[in-house]
Amino acid sequence: MPLKVLASILFCLFFVLSQAQTKVSNEDLTPLIGSWEGTITYLDYQTNKPFTMSANVNISSSKKEGLYLLQYIYPTEPNANSKEKLRLSKDGKSINKREIILSERLDNGSLKIHVLKKGKDDRKTAQLRYTYLISDFEFIILKEVQFVEESDWIKRSEYRFKKTNP
Repeated sequence: MPLKVLASILFCLFFVLSQAQTKVSNEDLTPLIGSWEGTITYLDYQTNKPFTMSANVNISSSKKEGLYLLQYIYPTEPNANSKEKLRLSKDGKSINKREIILSERLDNGSLKIHVLKKGKDDRKTAQLRYTYLISDFEFIILKEVQFVEESDWIKRSEYRFKKTNP
């Protein structure tokens, strides 16, 4: 391969990689505040089939900067209702101690955030990859699992919400 062609390819690759962000600001997450309605679809490991049910979430900000409080409500499964905190690190490089590996603004203005963490799923050691898609009107949380010594990622769950109070 001629040196000029190789240099051009390396320059383009460097340019593309330099556009990728691995940080998120508190301002990036403020569209989350409000009430959302939607569904959760998760992989039922017993049947190995996806199961979908209604899910809502109310999100508020805390007095602490970068801390958001999520209250999940499952209309058909009220015993599953739960609360969770979403905490952005002070340096903006992690969410809930999960390293942000990519943050990108999409053409439609949505923010897509990918985070990665080692953990367990179904009592097995795995890599856990979370993708957050945030806009003023849509919020998606995708959880994927890659078990140790496996190369494939499994779609474990996906929340899909629409804002009810835009």
